[in-house]
Amino acid sequence: MNNTTKEQQLVIASKAEVLLVNAFAGTGKTSTLVRYAEANPRERVLYLAFNRAIANEAGQKFPSNVQARTTHSLAYGSFGELYRPKLGELAPSHLMRAYRFNVMLASQVVETVLAYVRSADTAIGLQHVPEIVPVAERESLLPLATKVWKDVKDPSNKDIPMPHDGYLKLYQLTQPNLKKRFTTILIDEAQDINPATADIVLRQDVKLVLVGDRHQSIYAFRGAKNAFELAEQIASAKNRKIERLALTQSFRFGSGVAAVATRLLQGLKKETLSVIGKDGLDTSFVVDREKPYAIIQRTNAKVFARAVELLGKKSFAIVGAENFPFGKIVDVFYLWTDRLTEIRDPFIRSFGTFAKIEEYALAADDKELLSLFQVVKQFKASIPTLVPMVKQALVAQDQAHITLSTAHKSKGLEFDQVILGEDFENFVDEEGFVRADEMDDLDQEANLVYVAVTRAIKAIELNSSINNVFAALDAGKVRDVKEPFANDAKGVAENVSVAPLSATDGLDESAWLGFPTYGTQMPAATPKSESRAEQLAQKIKDSILREGLMTADEIARDLGENVHVVAALIARMIGAGGLSEKLFSQCQKVGFWLSGEGEFL
Repeated sequence: MNNTTKEQQLVIASKAEVLLVNAFAGTGKTSTLVRYAEANPRERVLYLAFNRAIANEAGQKFPSNVQARTTHSLAYGSFGELYRPKLGELAPSHLMRAYRFNVMLASQVVETVLAYVRSADTAIGLQHVPEIVPVAERESLLPLATKVWKDVKDPSNKDIPMPHDGYLKLYQLTQPNLKKRFTTILIDEAQDINPATADIVLRQDVKLVLVGDRHQSIYAFRGAKNAFELAEQIASAKNRKIERLALTQSFRFGSGVAAVATRLLQGLKKETLSVIGKDGLDTSFVVDREKPYAIIQRTNAKVFARAVELLGKKSFAIVGAENFPFGKIVDVFYLWTDRLTEIRDPFIRSFGTFAKIEEYALAADDKELLSLFQVVKQFKASIPTLVPMVKQALVAQDQAHITLSTAHKSKGLEFDQVILGEDFENFVDEEGFVRADEMDDLDQEANLVYVAVTRAIKAIELNSSINNVFAALDAGKVRDVKEPFANDAKGVAENVSVAPLSATDGLDESAWLGFPTYGTQMPAATPKSESRAEQLAQKIKDSILREGLMTADEIARDLGENVHVVAALIARMIGAGGLSEKLFSQCQKVGFWLSGEGEFL
């Protein structure tokens, strides 16, 4: 066991039935699993990787008693091969053509089907319906989603494709038994597997070794769950011996990057362990721009903006350039300028107007579309010229002076020098407190910052988001629990004076379906929505009085309502004199409605 740390040696020597290894960034997860397999030559081992590239690379490193696979490859022979002619992404446009669904309904049904497919459940249920759909409307989506799933499973129906997660779902439903083929299963990047995959693996009556970093879980939007928690539940139910170990010693970066990562995890996520840096590797907090470096951004919009800045100045590459949404940027621009015949993407074309796609993206919280809107609104008429210029200027990563990446795309990579972009989440509120009380909602954003930081080997330049967190921690300003409203109950009651809503103070009926009308004008009410608006208005006032909640997000969370609907109604209540505008002076979503600018801030 030369060249292994004491932590790694404990993993390699473990005889536990279920071994859970929480491994920080750069701690040699895969190499530790290789050593584990070498130490158990009589075991028939299945190594499961997140994607084919990782599985292929790992297959070259493991001894002969190990098969390196993806879970999809296990399912392909049984089910995937049957659907080869119709394999592909299930998109709303397929449902719009096949069933004449409108774009909103098609999107909701697709999300429902995909949520079911990625779950461990045996049937489609209300738990799979998107949260943006009001409770009263959810039941009606189930028969539609069930019909679509039936058509997805029909090999002869070429109009409705079978996603790769779909045939994996069919495999999971058969409750496959892998015990005859394998005695041990190793799961790498365990934080990124979805419940369907976890159900396949964790039900196996073999030795299980799960290795991952819960702080690198950044794919919740794809249905990924922390498999460690699921493993604990299932192993406990089966009375299986569980051993929990950790890998904290990084081989990638020195003590400087390790200190930043540790402070972020402990300050934002209550982590109790520390990331340990590599001895003898110094960290600079200033990037030498004469040498190659990477810039990691939160969004594709900022990656594109950076690329435009670099045109004619420095050679640059974009990580995952082959999948960068250049075409969608142009299509959104064409929709923005009413040039529908030039739009190639059928989903984008189906909206007909930019106002409708903006309404959809805001209601559905479609972060990709919102990012594209930023690009189009920033560069406007220059888009058709800039997109081909950026594409033509791209070079291979090994030839680039500057490598541009989103945090998501940077996962699994490392760079000598890293600059963090300024578009990451702000974890400090208006009063300078760390938003620790909101970290359940911000968990994925905190993980993205941690992933970005830990890509650096020698040098890293921090952004204002991280510097603000550290300043708040230094000052002891951490909001661990919701603080009571500054005014006393009487003061709050005076600010929340009751004023009845008239018919023009409500919301469009579509808002009560979960899809507020976003545009330059605040929506008018219909008779159907008036009583609903009045009821919700009273609930908003009660929430403010009861909890002292002063942002649309907090109130919506308290009431279980769509945040955009709540923000729009608060603005209407302010306009009608029912609420003081001062109460929401720091709430950007309410400010959006009050401004009339038509752009989501």
